[in-house]
Parts: sequence; structure tokens; C-alpha cells
Amino acid sequence: MAPDHKLPEVTLGGDFLPGKNTSAKNGKFWRWLLAGALLNVCIVSVSVSLTVLYVRTEMQEIWVQILSHEERLEWLENTHSKQDAVQMSVPFRKHAQTRKRRHEESQMLEGHGSAPNATRYGSHERPSGGDAYVRWGRTTCPTHTELVYAGTAAGSLYSHSGGSVDFFCLPPEPEWASNHNDGTNSQSYLYGMEYEVSAFDPFSHENAEFLQDRDVPCAVCRLVDRGTQLLFPAKLGCPASWTEEYRGFLMSGHYNHQQRSKAVCVDQAPEVVPGSQSNANGGLLYAVEGVCGSLLCPPYVNGREITCTVCSI
Repeated sequence: MAPDHKLPEVTLGGDFLPGKNTSAKNGKFWRWLLAGALLNVCIVSVSVSLTVLYVRTEMQEIWVQILSHEERLEWLENTHSKQDAVQMSVPFRKHAQTRKRRHEESQMLEGHGSAPNATRYGSHERPSGGDAYVRWGRTTCPTHTELVYAGTAAGSLYSHSGGSVDFFCLPPEPEWASNHNDGTNSQSYLYGMEYEVSAFDPFSHENAEFLQDRDVPCAVCRLVDRGTQLLFPAKLGCPASWTEEYRGFLMSGHYNHQQRSKAVCVDQAPEVVPGSQSNANGGLLYAVEGVCGSLLCPPYVNGREITCTVCSI
């Protein structure tokens, strides 16, 4: 008897059913394989992109730090060159003043014994100067003054409730005692100062495009032919016979911060310390505004920035 061979089932279209199932499985397999490969390519692409972005970000930060360092070095070199130029421009005048003063003192000693000061200060001649002031926000002094040094402003941290209320103009090259200890041994700290003018900026920007969060420079100026200087708040000018040193706006710490501070007159066209846009928030300077009530309005206006002028005579 002949063996019974079962023929594969044939569809109406003449296709074998087992062949169709195999083809469908193979197609699904290749689709999944292709999808997996594409997914891997996407993952690798994203990983490479993130790595490149991270490297570029790190390189940009390093580049910004390098530029900031170069700007600070250039600023220090310019500061020293300004000081050297001023020192070179006044030695003959200072020498002449010294010789004249010594000559007058010798004459007074010869003519009046041991009481030269009465004759000297009783005369009609003006003193040769000597009073000094800080020009906040600038690294230069007016032409009729002598630049002692240019530096950066410093004070206590805005969030501290204690510490110094004074602002200091720190020199660019500090000198240290031989018995110093580099650790937090004391409990009184000094921080750099920043402009805080994001709400409203009343200053001229001829010397700096941006002021917000930038460090505040300063210059110590000495009067050479006048003996007295005074800050006039709410004034844009000086009384008769006085000489204007500079004008600007009163600035101080925030009213709601724990750290109290004095007010200073910041130049109307302030400069910034190069490379200082890090927003470190040390000491902070805000424009001083008038508040009506106990302050007479008018003539004062509620919320208006208070001007100032430093004058000498």
C-alpha cells in the first residue's frame, strides 16, 4: 500500500500557508532589528551631542576665566601705569612746595622763635593741600588732584548682621604681616562689593556697558591746593568758591538686609572691575531713594534717587 503523503494546504491564491507564516516572521524580525539599530544610532548620537555640548561648555567657562584673568591683569597694569604717570607728573611741583615750605618755616623760626604755626596759619596763604577722599566707582582722579592709588571697594557681607559698616578702597597690591595665619581664625570678614541696579539704573554708561553684579572700583584722591572736602547730598554742584571734585548718586546697602552700611557718593559715570560678572554677592550697593513722611515732600520726591556732589575748598 502506498504511503499517505499529506500535501501542504494551499490557499485560494495558490500560496502555501506555512510559507506565508515564515515570511511574516522574517519581516517582523527584520523590522525589529532595523528599529533597534536606529534606536542605537539615536542613543549614540544623543550621547555624542551631549558630550560635545559638555566639552564646549567647559571650554567656554575656561576661556571666560582666562579672559577674566587677562582683563584683571590688564586692569592692574593700567592702574599701575596711571599711578606711575601721576607720580612722574608731580615730583617737581612737590619738590618745589617742600622747598618753599621749608624756607617759610626757617624764616618763621628766625623771626618768631618757637611759635611758627601762629604766623604760618595766620597768613593769607592757603595750605598746600593734604585732605583726601575716595572717588567711588572710578579708577582716576580729577585733573587738579593727585592719585594716591586705585583699587577695589570692599565691605561686609550683605546678609551678616555684624561686622564693619565701613566701606574700604583696597589697594591692588596688599602687604602682609610676617606672622599671618591663612585660616578663618577671626570672625570679622571683608568681601568685594557689587553694583545692584537691576530695578533701575540711573547712571551714565560711557565707561561701562553693564553695571549689574559687577565689582566696584575706587580711587583715593589727594587735594594738592585745597585743604577741605565735603560730600553734599541731594546736590549737583558746589557752593560759590568751592571746586567740584565729582558728582553722582548716593548708594548704600539694602534697607531690608541685615548688614547696615554707610552711604557713599558713586560717580555718575562709573567703571567696573574687568572680569567681575560672577555675581558673588559680597557687599552690595543700591541707589538711595527718598521716602516721604518724615522726609519733607516737596521739595523731595518719594522714590526718587538722591544725587550727590563731592566738593573741595
